[in-house]
Amino acid sequence: MLDTAAAIPGVTAAATSDRVPFLGAWYWAAYSWDTKQLVPQHAAFSTNSYMVSPGYFQVSGTHLLSGRDFTPDDKPGSPAVAIVNETFARRLFGTTSALGKRFKLFDPVRLEIIGVVEDGKYQDPGEDPQPAIFLAYAQGIGPYITSSPVTVLVRSPLPQDQITRALHAALSHVVSTAPIAVLSWSDAIDRSMMPARTAAVVLGVMGLMAAMLAATGIFGMASYSVSKRMREQGIRIALGAQHFQVLRSTLSRPILILLTGSCIGLIGGVLAASLLAHLISFPSTRDPLVLSGVVLTMMLLGLVATSIPARRALHIDPASLLRES
Repeated sequence: MLDTAAAIPGVTAAATSDRVPFLGAWYWAAYSWDTKQLVPQHAAFSTNSYMVSPGYFQVSGTHLLSGRDFTPDDKPGSPAVAIVNETFARRLFGTTSALGKRFKLFDPVRLEIIGVVEDGKYQDPGEDPQPAIFLAYAQGIGPYITSSPVTVLVRSPLPQDQITRALHAALSHVVSTAPIAVLSWSDAIDRSMMPARTAAVVLGVMGLMAAMLAATGIFGMASYSVSKRMREQGIRIALGAQHFQVLRSTLSRPILILLTGSCIGLIGGVLAASLLAHLISFPSTRDPLVLSGVVLTMMLLGLVATSIPARRALHIDPASLLRES
């Protein structure tokens, strides 16, 4: 399959992997070399794990920072090796170079680090840096040869639909008894973003309903305040009160409540940042731009909600009110 994919005109690089970022990964507990009991409570951390062929990093666009890539010599019977990312190396070895260092996964898997690659995104484009290890597909995991899914990856400058048809046709000749699905990197990212997008839509609808409820409440309070003080404001206007004074006297309480509620909501939003981080990608509740946008939006809603009662207060006819009384 790999040779067939690499031979397609327009393919610049090809590799295989058991799984690819955004479409799942194996998780293993990583142990330092000095750990004697390989039990979960003694693990250094859990790490993403991928089994890849030589050339995988060229296809995925991942830069090798130090050491070497896998070669055909990394096969059963040769020393068990692994390539790790920056976060893995830093968390297990600190500032010391990880090349040549060894670590454990589970008995009797002992691995030597032959390369360090840059960090990537593995499950979610908005995730924090995660540790990851890459094992030689042909070598297996330590002494074990695993049976796992096979994904063929290719890099090509050709249009997506063209390379998709060519890849599907070529691989179908090699594997005629199994279905072959061809997916682009962008499609894989879109799939990984579906839960976040769904959560964002739900939260957006809830926020819109909350804004409508807030605007309705402010409008009702302002209208009630104006209606209860019609005679008082009529007397004020008759005695020469200015429009600004009438508005301040009538709408000060609704505006004060609006400001108080906005402050409480902002504090609650900042405190809920950790929860939002599990629901949507790239949460930025502490971003000054976001906070100022929220305040501006609420003030606009307040102005719209109080505009009609304010116009009523400004158009009070003192003579009519005195005749009615």
